[in-house]
Amino acid sequence: MPGTVVTLTTHNVAYRLSDLLASLTQAAHPFPGLTNCRELTLTGDPGNAAGIVYIGDGKVSTSDYELQLPAAASYTWRDDRNSVSFTNKFLLGSVDGIKADVLFETQ
Repeated sequence: MPGTVVTLTTHNVAYRLSDLLASLTQAAHPFPGLTNCRELTLTGDPGNAAGIVYIGDGKVSTSDYELQLPAAASYTWRDDRNSVSFTNKFLLGSVDGIKADVLFETQ
């Protein structure tokens, strides 16, 4: 299961997960152009003691979100048809430079 860390450089800015992954180097993200997976786990990086990663749609905010991930908390989406979308997930940090660990599995 490939894994990587994404950094949300500016707080209160919604970052599309697929764009974050596409911006990584080939070595760090071996599947350029990948938009769906079978299983996706997002974890608030353990170093995020002062902040929260909010997850939602393109309108995600600190008051309108699907999930919030404090440090070391995680959530997993699963679908056997390989239809968990990276393009429909947006991440927003409550502080500058907050990180999220991303693990995913494809078919």
